[in-house]
Amino acid sequence: MRRKIQNYERAEFNVMFRKGKYKPAKLRRATRQNIRESLAIIENIPMSLGTRWSPGIEMALLCDPTPDVIYFMTDGKPNPRQERVGDALDRIKDARKKAGNKTKIFATALMAPNAAEQMQELAKTCQGEFNVVLPGEGDSLILIKGKDWMRGKRKGEILEVP
Repeated sequence: MRRKIQNYERAEFNVMFRKGKYKPAKLRRATRQNIRESLAIIENIPMSLGTRWSPGIEMALLCDPTPDVIYFMTDGKPNPRQERVGDALDRIKDARKKAGNKTKIFATALMAPNAAEQMQELAKTCQGEFNVVLPGEGDSLILIKGKDWMRGKRKGEILEVP
């Protein structure tokens, strides 16, 4: 993620975590300072139990202007007691349609191969791409393109974690 954010200094971005009610978020210019602050927030987020896909994506689609791209990363399928996968995908499709159907959603399953099929569907439906990230040796990670993952290939690009 650090590499993705740092490559877009002329772009605008926001890192959002849903807690409580929806609030339209303002996009931030991707300056070095804003990137550094956002990475510090990400690195200090406490672990929470339970995954709900739709609220965060719905909140991102409320941004003004509507984002061109959403990078959605999760470490699991939605918790069925909180949100069923089919319901989450329907809510996301509806929110994207209300926002003009232009936002691409790129989906990454972080250490969560059990979410791969649903993440692929989300990305495909929203004109994005899908990837799986798994632990590698030591501190490295392995990035596997979604199309390779779905074909049963389990080798990919090795990412060094700083």
